Amino acid sequence: MSIPATRAGGATASAFSTTFRGSCSIWQGEYTTQCLRSRRWMCSLGTSVPQTVSPSSLSQCKSIKRKVALWVGYVGTDYKGLQIQRTSAAGQTIEQELETAIFRAGGILESNFGSLEKVGWMRSSRTDKGVHSLSTVISLKIEVNPEAWGCNDDGIGFADKINQYLPRTIKIFGIAPVNKSFDPRRGCRTRTYRYLLPSAAVGVTESTSIEEVQQHISRFQIILSSFVGHYPYHNYTIRSQYRKKSSASNKKDSMKHDIKQEDSQLPLSVSDYSSDEDESCNDELSSLPVLSTSTSPKQADELSSPPPKIFWLHEINIADKIFSAHFRTVFSFTCGGLQNFKGLQFLELNVHGESFMLHQIRKMIGTAVAVMRDVLPLDVIPISLSCSARVVLPIAPSEGLFLASNDFYPFRTLLRPRGAPQMENLPKLEMSAKVLERKEKFWHDVLRPHMVDLLQNNKALWEGWLELLERRRICESEMQPVRRAWSEWRLQVERQKMGQKASMENGEKVGDAVFRMVDSKDHKTDLTNPL
Repeated sequence: MSIPATRAGGATASAFSTTFRGSCSIWQGEYTTQCLRSRRWMCSLGTSVPQTVSPSSLSQCKSIKRKVALWVGYVGTDYKGLQIQRTSAAGQTIEQELETAIFRAGGILESNFGSLEKVGWMRSSRTDKGVHSLSTVISLKIEVNPEAWGCNDDGIGFADKINQYLPRTIKIFGIAPVNKSFDPRRGCRTRTYRYLLPSAAVGVTESTSIEEVQQHISRFQIILSSFVGHYPYHNYTIRSQYRKKSSASNKKDSMKHDIKQEDSQLPLSVSDYSSDEDESCNDELSSLPVLSTSTSPKQADELSSPPPKIFWLHEINIADKIFSAHFRTVFSFTCGGLQNFKGLQFLELNVHGESFMLHQIRKMIGTAVAVMRDVLPLDVIPISLSCSARVVLPIAPSEGLFLASNDFYPFRTLLRPRGAPQMENLPKLEMSAKVLERKEKFWHDVLRPHMVDLLQNNKALWEGWLELLERRRICESEMQPVRRAWSEWRLQVERQKMGQKASMENGEKVGDAVFRMVDSKDHKTDLTNPL
């Protein structure tokens, strides 16, 4: 199915094959003839052997600039995450590899190479160091052959042109044209992440009976379900990364391009109780209170003692405030059955939500494993999801996590011929059957074997992590006062709800009485007689 697009100035474009939902095929014949006359052509990119595009060849090889969306999968083990870092050495992030490959395939002009802002580079989500993906979407304005989608191949020909410059661990599954307003980050409605958890972490070994395996999985599922809902997940990330900017300079910086706004990181505050770690560490004990010049000797003695792993803020701390950015919605968190691949037994965890903060998923899994192993009590999860709670929580290793899928909102505007009727079901970006097949092949041939080998070869890492998990154990003397404060807070919330409900009921009763009085025969107003 195809959908025409327009350039600035109103010129109509070629009908491109897309993965959009809906039916636009009635437009294809009419507009293909028109745009063949109006578009410029470039050298073939889909059939010839790829060559690095030089400035001289670019001047001779005319192309059209088209905003597209790339479906990308990658193994993140050897990279410092997805997001490009100009201060790092070349090839240390996934986006550096992609940018270079697209440039070598002729998709980015030399004048635009090295500046993602010039090509409108945007991503659906970011992944941490060592985290993998099967469904990352990257959008940019690319130099492309007008015939790239002429044979309804979902841009696979041009995708493979770029793939020849990429390592085997990074692959573009397909390329789809999108409209100018498409934003993969804001347009992404939900994301699903998957985690391969060695079964030994939850007490399932080769000697465990089938009945015991089901019992373990059922109990673990109950623990994971505790995260479902709309809560502040401030204890599951670095809170300072999600604070509002208050200074004038920061406010000015926030008006910059969306890429810079999205990737900016706020400075850590001395009052931040979350871990000040980079993406490679295991988030050992957080630096909770910090000494300052105004700290009294008594306070210094208290701060020099081991920091508490959990406590409750009885008063609002302006310097440690929870913002709306700390709230997230988790729709489901499930645990699949026991799987065995290449001699490794593991459980497949799937978490589905709107969006996730830095380290959030790995900390949820680490906390769930700690509860499963009786290192932490079960009620630490609902307590940690309260705004006043401050808890130091474990973070699971990154090797088992990857982005499995995402879902996008329908396009807000549909580019269509003048006079054509508006479609009821707007199209949206989604994988076609061909692209989905290539994604599954990458999963079975590249990503899953790599992840299983990684888990097999890093058994010592997991054993060390489980030993480290014991240091997260919260003693009952710390847990009890927080538990009491949490119970009191819940009672206050319930009383407030009951009071609001009673007020509403009383208001409805008063309103009903007024209406009855107006409608009664003795007080009925004759609207036909103004006197």
